[in-house]
Parts: sequence; C-alpha cells; structure tokens
Amino acid sequence: MGIFNQIVNAHSFELQETIYYYENRPLPFSEIWIHEPYQIALIIDHGLCEQPVCGATWSYQDYVKKQNEISEMYRWLRYDSKDTESLIHELEVLKSLMVVQHVERSVDPRRSHPQLIGRARYQKQLAEWRKEILQGNSMKVLVSL
Repeated sequence: MGIFNQIVNAHSFELQETIYYYENRPLPFSEIWIHEPYQIALIIDHGLCEQPVCGATWSYQDYVKKQNEISEMYRWLRYDSKDTESLIHELEVLKSLMVVQHVERSVDPRRSHPQLIGRARYQKQLAEWRKEILQGNSMKVLVSL
C-alpha cells in the first residue's frame, strides 16, 4: 500500500485509530486517517471481504455506528485497501466542497455486509457512497433489519 502512504503523508493525514473487528484475529480491520485542517477522515478497510461467511460474522451495526460517529465530526471517504485509485481526485473534490447537507440512507446488512456481497460489490457500494458525499451530502447510514 505504498501509494496510499505517499498520499497520506503528502496531504498531512495522521492515523487516528485502527479498528479490529475480531479480538483474536488480525483481519479484518479499518484504519481511520484524519486531516484536521480540512476536517476530512479517510477510512481504509483491510480484509473486510476475505473472511468466510460460514464462520463468525463481524458486526455490521458496529461498522456503521463508527462510520456515523466519524461523519458527525468529519467529511469522510471510505475505501477498500485494494481500491484507492480514485483517492487523489476525490480528496481534491472533497476539499473544495463548501456546502454540506445532512442526509440519511438506509441499508440492509443482508445486502450490504462485505462478507456476504464480496469485494467487487463492496467496492461498488463504497464508490456510490463516495459519489454521494462528493455531491455535498454528509451521509448517516441507518441499518434496517
């Protein structure tokens, strides 16, 4: 992930937190990178789609809850660690946004949990979320059961 580290260092992001989804496993985890002057958070997910569905499923509600906490303080962009090509462009767009409106979006974990939908669909979901954020929406995600 050398290119991502170069971007983070060039734009003065600092690692604020690493979230592990299982106590006894190194994967999956998410890194929260913060750029205070612009009030931007980058959430980088590692291994969220690689865990077998037949085993324990990590909590999608906790995942969404943490993302929503971040959205209260920062504008955010979320990426799968293997899909960060658009980061530089999207970061520049996000920095230039002046007006932000707050919106709520409902998700069904059975249709959006990365372990269940796989990497390609998860990357597509993240791209859709980023597109909405880059249109000036501060998104709060509601989990529907």
